[in-house]
Amino acid sequence: LGGIIRKAGWRNNITISTRSGLIVKGHGRLMAAQLEENITRLQAAAEEKQRLLDALSHELRTPLAGISASLQYILKDYKKNYGNDMRKLPDKVTIHINDTHPGMAIPEMMRILIDEEGMGWDEASSIVQRTIAYTNHTIMAEALEKWPEKMMRETLPRIYQIIEEINRRFIEQIMAKYPGDMNKVAKMAIIY
Repeated sequence: LGGIIRKAGWRNNITISTRSGLIVKGHGRLMAAQLEENITRLQAAAEEKQRLLDALSHELRTPLAGISASLQYILKDYKKNYGNDMRKLPDKVTIHINDTHPGMAIPEMMRILIDEEGMGWDEASSIVQRTIAYTNHTIMAEALEKWPEKMMRETLPRIYQIIEEINRRFIEQIMAKYPGDMNKVAKMAIIY
């Protein structure tokens, strides 16, 4: 618990101040039992949270492996048939994605073009925007998956960096179109 226990009075009344600023007052024996029960519940909740984060982390990595393999196969096939000039990719290939997980194809394609093909951001972005088409089958924002930012950053650091840069540039576009409208940014930004 990491708290400081002070006796207040001579009838076994205790005040506990925790590092988080929580102050609990009560009778010593009763408080000890309640604190022990609360600590047990908190530990169980922390363990459950960790299991959930581990599952979500796996849920991020597993589809990305398939997405990456698919993109690499498409690019390998493109090079075999049309050569190494990736600027012509949108003329020969269209990748249609739907739903949330396949949406990871966008930053993964950016990663491949920038990190493996040696392209600059603007050129890679232009190719990705002209090659990948996205359909969302719902208009409800709550139907889209959202992942904890920290988990995304730790599980897929390079993909997260790319998403951050996509988000930064997108916010610049929003701000140019709707100057000073932070509500628009909050509603439309990828990371907010």
